[in-house]
Amino acid sequence: MRLTKIELIFLSISLVIILVTSIFFVFAVSKFKTYSEGLNTDNVSLNTNNNYINNNLKYYRILFGGDLMMGRGLDKYFNQYGYDYPFLKIQSLLKDIDWNIVYGNLEGPIINNAPSIKPFSFTFGFVPEVASALKRNGFNLLNISNNHITNYGYQGVISTRKYLRENDIEPLGDNYECNLKYSITKDNFIFFGVNLVPPNEDCVQELINTIKNLKENNKNYFIIVTPHWGNEYKKLPNDFQKEVAHQLIDSGVDLIIGHHPHVVEGIELYHQKLIFYSLGNLVFDQYFSKDTQESLLVGFQYTPLTQEYYLFPLKSVWSQLNYLDADEEQKFLENLANISSPELKEMILNGRITIE
Repeated sequence: MRLTKIELIFLSISLVIILVTSIFFVFAVSKFKTYSEGLNTDNVSLNTNNNYINNNLKYYRILFGGDLMMGRGLDKYFNQYGYDYPFLKIQSLLKDIDWNIVYGNLEGPIINNAPSIKPFSFTFGFVPEVASALKRNGFNLLNISNNHITNYGYQGVISTRKYLRENDIEPLGDNYECNLKYSITKDNFIFFGVNLVPPNEDCVQELINTIKNLKENNKNYFIIVTPHWGNEYKKLPNDFQKEVAHQLIDSGVDLIIGHHPHVVEGIELYHQKLIFYSLGNLVFDQYFSKDTQESLLVGFQYTPLTQEYYLFPLKSVWSQLNYLDADEEQKFLENLANISSPELKEMILNGRITIE
């Protein structure tokens, strides 16, 4: 059967379309395979809702998170799904980037035979399995300088340090101390975890004096303070937070990462240093408002020339962390920009803050 000229042209066009489609499909599959296989290497960038970490360069990387409540209302989920439950949907962020440090605030002591926390109880105690779960999910530095760490006395603090260290997690800070004794040094970074919830505000001057002495002896130290402070459920920092934050930076602090209010507070730029007043809840069982179920993870990349801060907004659905969709993320960043320093607005809206 002979084909007409029109039929031949139509057949030729069809063959070209099939060929181009096949080439594109093979290319797409190849790119996806390369990407997925390379997630754990230093040669791939991870994209999560338009935020990215450039793994082509050798940076010092720290991921900062907020409050970790690992009991009470979560017990039923732990019993059903295991202690990894809160982190199952953000594994790419926790594990597919070569973080030097993954940080959070442990909102209570880890003790042997911890009793189940009753609803509405504010006496927190977590079972030892919590420490191994946090290790499995990448955490290696946890602040224990807060208003709940002594819920089972100072013996609970000692027990917490023991279980964390057994799981290669550094316990940061103490309920009362604000000096070098319970600080953590990693490479050229020094971390101070401090509890500034009343009546413990008096240790501020001790902290300032310690930091001044450190900077006088070594100006190359990068000092990070993680204060537990502020008013619960308030999205704006109070006067005490702002005054202390400025004093700390004036004394030589390079970065402040706060927690305790259970909601995300604004970001301030002060003398070219950043103050994250509160990252909000990371894992908690406070289901009574949208604000208490929003969280901000901050990915920090340091080089001698620049500091990059990548903003990763998350939402908690029955205490399980989820990425936001594009519209939710845009709204979150708009709200955050509105309560932060005006000069940071465009960078916050883009999900990345650069300090040079």
